[in-house]
Order: sequence, then structure tokens, then C-alpha cells
Amino acid sequence: MSAFDISQPKLLVFFVGYPGAGKTQLANRLSEEMGSVLLSADAARLRVFGSNERVDDALRESEIEAYDHLYGALFYCTEQILRSGRSVILDGQFSRKSDRKILTHIAVEFNALPVLIHLQTPRRICDQRLLTRRRGADSRRFTRAQIAAVFDHFHARLEQPTAGELVLSMSGQIDSDKQLEMFFEYVDIQSRNRTGGSSYAA
Repeated sequence: MSAFDISQPKLLVFFVGYPGAGKTQLANRLSEEMGSVLLSADAARLRVFGSNERVDDALRESEIEAYDHLYGALFYCTEQILRSGRSVILDGQFSRKSDRKILTHIAVEFNALPVLIHLQTPRRICDQRLLTRRRGADSRRFTRAQIAAVFDHFHARLEQPTAGELVLSMSGQIDSDKQLEMFFEYVDIQSRNRTGGSSYAA
């Protein structure tokens, strides 16, 4: 597969999909292929709160405030990186349409192409991935009870992407090379559309 063409526009890539759908794996692969800056919501939470347990406590005690502060910081960092001329991959769960609208406007402001990737992976596959996930600095395994709570939280906040948003839907089960091929084909089409005068404002 050819490397990312630097003549392409700056990109702002963000995700929506089940926990365990494969967002982080794809975000890492895209960042490597494109040489773009990767921002991780999970890593940011850990840096702020110090441990996954304290993250859980903060979300239970003041969920909306903690969420808004974290994503507000990610949005600010995204603006500064795009301003510097680099593309950004945002590894996080952007289930709220209001957050996706903010990111689209940030992309437009800094002449970047917004790409929302909707990873569609069956729930049973996501459950298995979360149960067997390798422990890491910013990742952890879940019990079945924790998985149920995570999915309840996800569904409570989810606002499905609509026709007015630029969305690349793909399976979270296909080979990563195929995911990259689909991504770069989509970017090429949208870039040519933008050259033709299309607007990305939401």
C-alpha cells in the first residue's frame, strides 16, 4: 500500500462505534500511515485522573462536567495542531452529534477535511474483545458486569450519524489493510468533491 499522499488536504479523523469495535487499532494504524498526530481520549483521562478507578469515580460523581472538560481540552489541542499544518486522528468515542458538529466546524476553520468513521462491529465480537483485551497503560480488561454498564452508557448517549454528516461506515471485523484502502479511497473522493466547491459545514 502506498504511503499517504502529502498533497492531500489536512485531515481531522474521529470515530463513533461500540466500545471494542476497533477504533483504537484503526486510529493507531491511520496515524502510522499518515504521519499524523494521534490524540487519545483514554490516555487523556488517565493523565488527568491518574487511574482507571479514579476515572470511573469522576464519571459517576460528575459525569457531564468531567466529560465536557476532557473533550474541551481535546478540541483545543486539535485546533492548535491543525493550525500548525498537521493532520489529527482523534481516538475517542464521539457519540454526541453536538461534539461531531464542533469537530466539523474546527476542521472547516482550519481548512481540513473532517472524516467521521462509523465502525460497525457486532456486539458479541465487542464483548469478547473487551473481555480479552490486553492490559496496558491506557487500556484494561472488563468484567461482564462492567461491559453491560459500558454499553448502557454508550446507548444512553448515542446519537446516530445522519445524512447531513460526512460518514465513512465500515466493518470493524475486516482486515486493517482493507480498512485503510477504504479510508484513502473515501478521502480521495471527498477531496475531489471539495475541490469542486462542496461545503463541509454542518
